[in-house]
Amino acid sequence: MYRGKMSNRQLRKIHGGKDGLSTLASSLQLEEEEIEDAPVRNVNGNRKKKSAVNMFDLLHEGEDSDRESVEEMPSYNESEEEISHIVQTGTKPKKKCKKKKKQNVEQNENGEDLDDEFLVSEAPSNGHGLPVCKPSPVKNVLTLEQKNLNSDNELKKIFGSRVVVSAQKKKARGRAYVKSTWLINAKDNWSQIKKTGLSMSLDHTKDGCFYFKYEHNKEYRQIQYDFWDAVSSLNPANIVALVNMYPYHIDSLIQLSDICRMSEDPQMATELIERALYILESAFHPSFNLASGNCRLEYRQQENRALFLAIFKHLVSIGLRGCYRTALEFCKLLYTLDLDCDPLAVILMMDFYAIKASEYLWFIDFFDTFESKKNLSQLPNMAFGIALAHFYHSKTDPKSLARADDYLKQALLMFPGVLVPLLDKCSIQADSRVVRHEYFSPKTPFSHSPSLNNLMQLYVGRSFHLWKDAELLPWLERNANKCLNEVDRQPSIVQDFEEKRKKRYQGTPRNIYRHILLSDIKDATATLPQELAEAGAVMSFDPLPPAETVSSYTRPTRSTANATAASQLEGGLISSFFRSLMPSFNPQEEVNNQQVVQRQPGRPPRPHVELQVDDEIAAEGAGANLQQSVATLVAAMRDLLSNIQLPDLPFNDSNDDEEDRSD
Repeated sequence: MYRGKMSNRQLRKIHGGKDGLSTLASSLQLEEEEIEDAPVRNVNGNRKKKSAVNMFDLLHEGEDSDRESVEEMPSYNESEEEISHIVQTGTKPKKKCKKKKKQNVEQNENGEDLDDEFLVSEAPSNGHGLPVCKPSPVKNVLTLEQKNLNSDNELKKIFGSRVVVSAQKKKARGRAYVKSTWLINAKDNWSQIKKTGLSMSLDHTKDGCFYFKYEHNKEYRQIQYDFWDAVSSLNPANIVALVNMYPYHIDSLIQLSDICRMSEDPQMATELIERALYILESAFHPSFNLASGNCRLEYRQQENRALFLAIFKHLVSIGLRGCYRTALEFCKLLYTLDLDCDPLAVILMMDFYAIKASEYLWFIDFFDTFESKKNLSQLPNMAFGIALAHFYHSKTDPKSLARADDYLKQALLMFPGVLVPLLDKCSIQADSRVVRHEYFSPKTPFSHSPSLNNLMQLYVGRSFHLWKDAELLPWLERNANKCLNEVDRQPSIVQDFEEKRKKRYQGTPRNIYRHILLSDIKDATATLPQELAEAGAVMSFDPLPPAETVSSYTRPTRSTANATAASQLEGGLISSFFRSLMPSFNPQEEVNNQQVVQRQPGRPPRPHVELQVDDEIAAEGAGANLQQSVATLVAAMRDLLSNIQLPDLPFNDSNDDEEDRSD
C-alpha cells in the first residue's frame, strides 16, 4: 500500500520543478531506510517489528541531502514508467545508490575529483586492454567538432537546408544502411567493410599522447607488392586492374585518383579519395578518437602515410567546392595527427581557409598560441594572413586595425618580393611609387633564396583571391607607402631584413617540397628544382618519403637487371606528369623509354584481370602518346567505377555484425 503511494508521488514530481525533485530525493531516502529496516525472519522463524518512521523528520533530511539526491536522480526526459520502476526496484540497486553517495561525500571531504583518478588508474572498458583516449578537458584552438567535418552542414548554410535535405532524401531512397563516419559521407553504393587487411594498433605513448600505427596483414602486403610492380610498369591499366580486383587497396585508389585528376576528371578523383578515407576510417582503432586531441600518427611510419595524403587531397577538393569551413577543420585534423613534424606542411594553407571561412578570431588565437613555439611570422602566408585577420576583425573591434597595420608593414618589409607578383596576379594597378620603387621591384638588388622564393610563389598562387577585395587595396597601398618612407629614411632597414632572410631561408625542408607537389599550384611548382622530379622520387602515393622512414616490411629484392630497369621507372606515371612541367621534358621520349619490370622469381603471379580497355593501352603503350593513353584509360575506367562495390570479405568474425549494429 505504501509503495503504491510512492509511485503516485513520483508521477506528481515530474511536473513539480524543484519542489518535486526535492520530494523525490526524500522519497528515495525514505525507501532506502525502509528497506534497511524491513522485517527479517530470525532463526526461530519469528518476525521482527519494523521500527516506526516519523514522516516529518524526513522533510528535514530531504533538505539536507537534496544536492546528493539530485545526483542520483534519473534525467527529466525519463518516462513515467521508468520513474515508477526506479522507485519499485529491489535492494541491490539501492545499495549501488548508497555507494555512489558515499563516493560523493568522500570527494567533497577530500576536495579531490575521484573520477579523474579513475580515468588514469582504471583499465578501459573497450575490451581491448588499451587506454581510452578521452577528450582533453581544456578546449584549445585545435579542438575538432564532428559537425564541421561534414561538408553537407556547410552546404546547408550556403544553399539552405531545404535544398540539401531534399537532395539527400532522393539519394537515400532504397539505400542500405551505411555506417556513420567522421571523415566523409558514405555513398549509397558503398557496402559495409568488415576486413580489408588493414588494422590499427597502439604503438606507444609519450607526453600524454597516444601514438597509433596502421598495420598490413600478409594478404595486404602481397597486394602492396603487386601495386609497386604496377607503378613501376608505367602502365595505368595495371593500376586499374588492381582497383578492380582489390577495391579496398588504399595506395591504388590514391594513385588512380591522380590519374583522373590529370585527365581533368575531378569528380571521379574526388570519389576515389573518399573511398580511400572510408576504408581507412573503417580500420580505426576503438581508442583512436579524433576529437580527443591527443591521438597521433607518425608520418615516418610508412603505413600511416596514406591517411595523411588522403586527408590532404580531400580537404583541397572540398575547398575547391567552396566548403572552406570544412576544409579548415580538416586542416586542424591533419595538423594534430603529427603536430611536431607537420609532414605535409599544412600550416602553409591554414590562413587561407581560415580567412575564406571568416574564422578571423580563431586564426588570431591560433597565431598567438603557436607564434612563440613555431615562429609562424617567418612564413609569408602567416605574416600576411594575420594582418588580414586583424583587418577584417577590426570591423567589429576597431582596435584591431592598428595591429593589422603593424603586421602588414612587417610582412612587406620581410617579404618585399610578394607585393608586385600579388598585384599582377590580381590584375590591380597600384600606386606608381609602390610599383617602381627599388625595394619592391622584382629586380631588386638583393636576391631571394630559392627556398624563400618557393614560399612566396606558393602564397601568391594560392591566396591572390583574398586580395581582390576592394576594401583591401587602399589599406595595402597606405601601408606599402609607410614602409617605403621608413626604407628611404633609414636605409639600414634594408640591410637588416636582408640579413634575416639569408640566415632563415638557407634551404627548403622536405615537407615544404611535399606540400608544393601535392598542392599542384603552377606558380609554386614551376619553382621546384629540376633534379627533384628527374630523380624519380615523386610518387603520388608516397611523395618524397622522409629519410628516417620506418616500415614493418620492405619491397622484396629483385634481380640486378630488373632492379636497374625499375630504378629508371620508379617514379611511375605521376612522376612523368611532374617531369612534364620541366622545359626539357619530351613526352615521346618518355614513353619510348618505358620498360616492364619483371616479377621476382618465386613469387606467385598476380591474378589475371580482364579489362575492357582499348588495344592502345593493352599493348604496354609502346610508342603511344602519354596523354592519349591516360584519357582513353579513364574513359574505360568510368564504367568500371560506376558499378564498383566495396566487398564484405568472408572472415570468421562473429563480433563484427554486433559492433556495426552498436555503432
